[in-house]
Amino acid sequence: GDKLTLDPITGTVIGGFFLLPKNSEIEYLNFQLASNSIFNKNSTQEGFSLKFIVGANSRSIEDLPNLVNFDLMESSTKAHTFKQRLEQMISLPNVPIIKTDSSGIDWVRIGFEITQTDSNNGGSVNFEDLRVLYNYKPNLSSESFTSYLREYVAVSNQAQEQSSTQTYIPLVTSSTSGGKITISNLSIITESGYDSTLSWENNLDGFYSTGELYEVITSHHVSPTTGASLSECRIHFKTNTDSFYLVYNPITGFGELNDDDNYITLHPSSSAINLGQSVGKEVTWKFTVNSNWDDADEVLLLSETVADNNIVGMLSGLKLNPDVGNAVENDITYDGLILKNAAGVIQDPANAYSSQIVTLQGNVTFEDVIISPAPSSYFMVVEERGFETDGQTTNITWTEIANRSGFIGGQFDWNVKLGTFASGTEVYRFRLTGYDGGDIVCASESNIFDSNCGSQFNLSIDILDPNLISMELYKRDSGQGDITNDDNWRQIYDESWATPKLEQSFRFTISDLPLPPSYALLHLWVEYDHDLNSNGVAEESEYVEVATTSNGASPNSSFSGTYNDMANSGLKGKVSVWIECYDLGGNSIEGGGPGLDNDYITYVSMGLEYPTISSLRIVDSYGVEMVNDISSTPPDGVGIWNQTMFAGNEYNIVVEAKDGNGWKDVERVDIVLAPQE
Repeated sequence: GDKLTLDPITGTVIGGFFLLPKNSEIEYLNFQLASNSIFNKNSTQEGFSLKFIVGANSRSIEDLPNLVNFDLMESSTKAHTFKQRLEQMISLPNVPIIKTDSSGIDWVRIGFEITQTDSNNGGSVNFEDLRVLYNYKPNLSSESFTSYLREYVAVSNQAQEQSSTQTYIPLVTSSTSGGKITISNLSIITESGYDSTLSWENNLDGFYSTGELYEVITSHHVSPTTGASLSECRIHFKTNTDSFYLVYNPITGFGELNDDDNYITLHPSSSAINLGQSVGKEVTWKFTVNSNWDDADEVLLLSETVADNNIVGMLSGLKLNPDVGNAVENDITYDGLILKNAAGVIQDPANAYSSQIVTLQGNVTFEDVIISPAPSSYFMVVEERGFETDGQTTNITWTEIANRSGFIGGQFDWNVKLGTFASGTEVYRFRLTGYDGGDIVCASESNIFDSNCGSQFNLSIDILDPNLISMELYKRDSGQGDITNDDNWRQIYDESWATPKLEQSFRFTISDLPLPPSYALLHLWVEYDHDLNSNGVAEESEYVEVATTSNGASPNSSFSGTYNDMANSGLKGKVSVWIECYDLGGNSIEGGGPGLDNDYITYVSMGLEYPTISSLRIVDSYGVEMVNDISSTPPDGVGIWNQTMFAGNEYNIVVEAKDGNGWKDVERVDIVLAPQE
């Protein structure tokens, strides 16, 4: 129903609008007035005057009594004349048309006017249960109906892949308020000999500005029996609001027709060849879709053969109407945004930690369609929040930190450098920008957007890398001695040695500010245990992981654990160790990597061998060697002076020695000069 409230000043109100086709024949008209409170205050038996309103024209219905509820057919003796008055009004040649529908039917808007100039300060009445039965006889010979039949036949033939000359066309009628429809004098004129086919060479169910080429192959033939010849080959793009073509003329070549808004761009690789020995053509159309083609729920793609007698043959077509999303979509969005620190650990955007490098992952698509826009059609930006003061007002500003075009396929994995001076706690946001097609839509439920479709994250930035200070092995067997006593540990160096054990206890120390890492992982390769292909090379896949336990100290934290290198016993096999560790911000230690040339430490498994000295010589600055004993008949030039060190001269001590464990762990060599006792 529609409630009409009287204006107490003018004493009138207009409303209760409904539509009828122009020139329709009204068989029945009725409505009810309910909850009426409009009446003449000077004559309370009098209600109000009621009129039909069509444009600027009005016709009186009746002066109604002051009743709370009123049924037109039951309460008026003149009810049968009302439909005649209304029928005359909607049949006038100059009656205003409110709309013309897709079938070419003109519709007229009718309203009601209530008048009571002596009302009791206004009042209102409800119009309810309007019922109009009418007859209307339209002529469906319009161009729109003809085009609809041609398009339906083309799409139907394509879908059914039928070769029959007959096409089944169902007729479906529907109404929300009953009635019936009768079709008579149906006349459809067709002509044969104007053939066309269409092949859709794409894996999409619509037209989207992906930057990729669409390909459609059509054939066109005009039979000589028609007396006409092929003039043009066309593919027709049609939506509820747009209609345009790609055209091939055998004389002038390729072109576009009626694509005034540049929805598509014909690619120069499009081509046309003759159909065998006939005068027909096979055309390969290649084109891209531009982002300014606005949303459409469905698109008709039709193959048209145009003859020089102006007859258009249309026997093949395709209706693109995807189950999800639009057939044309130019609004974009992004989804599934993930923030990772430099170590690849997923962060909570509300409380994130990283170094000066973060990784953003997600997916850019068209709205409601899992298809990505052309990567060059938009930009991804990261901005840093700031503040500026304008008098007593503080405003939020956003400064661009990083900018790049999109990723092919829409899935992005972007390493963002926040800048050399990024530190402390800052607020950043990620958003899309620079898109000239449709809208950038905040459509995702997995992200929280600001007013600019940006996703903000609060980031604490750690600029200090953790430092690996040393690695030590326990001197004693596992379970023996005091493991907390530093004297029971010895530092292990690269290219040094260690006695193999079933439980080789180790510890290493890492320092960092403000807090050291909470975990670390040791990667181990024992030559005679893990060298699976026996090539003597420590390959990345051959390392095993050894967990560690932190003592939780700060700023220097100790990590300890055990491993088994007993397989190298007696074989002097190599052991390779590298350490992986990240702080809260994702900064990593310099703990080496896989491979004997890249690891942190390589040592040889072997038992303890003490160093030995085989000789000691003293040589002066002239290369003359000191002698221990002088024979009774010394050679010329040899004398007591070869056993004496003279003040002011330079002498070199030459020691020949060996250490079966290598010299890397020998801290010093002591030489004592003392008088002979």
